[in-house]
Amino acid sequence: MLRLCWQNAATLETLEGANPPALLALINKYGKSAEPKAVDDAKAAPEQTLDARLTQLVRAAPVMVFIKGTPDAPRCGFSRQLVELLKGNGAEFGHFDILSDETVRQGLKTFSNWPTYPQLYIDGKLVGGLDIAKELAADGQLKEMLPAGARADPLIARLQGLINKAPVM
Repeated sequence: MLRLCWQNAATLETLEGANPPALLALINKYGKSAEPKAVDDAKAAPEQTLDARLTQLVRAAPVMVFIKGTPDAPRCGFSRQLVELLKGNGAEFGHFDILSDETVRQGLKTFSNWPTYPQLYIDGKLVGGLDIAKELAADGQLKEMLPAGARADPLIARLQGLINKAPVM
């Protein structure tokens, strides 16, 4: 991951990922004299054990999925099915692309004692893979397991779906 940082007097602002409007806003804010510097996350973050990193990742959101790809662009059918299942149950969830980090991909298998992907975590605890999530959804238990803060507002979800339906709305 590449992170750009602007430092101005006592202010330090960070922009992560591809976000052109936010990047333009920071450039306009600091003017041409500000030069962004790339910070390598591996060097910027203090050393931490793999278990500590994995614990932090599984707790990054109340509902967390470890999938191949992203929710918008899953890179395997099982990941796509889990994303659709969660969205269909009104879940808001965080995600981690296991193809982006081989250490996490291999380490999580041992950490969770679950050999396959995708993996679903709720409140930092492993629920299981796609088959278990399907069973829970079929019984209506998946919705009940979702923390209140991870349940999408149906109106907002519907509006987001309409807004994202076309490039220009």
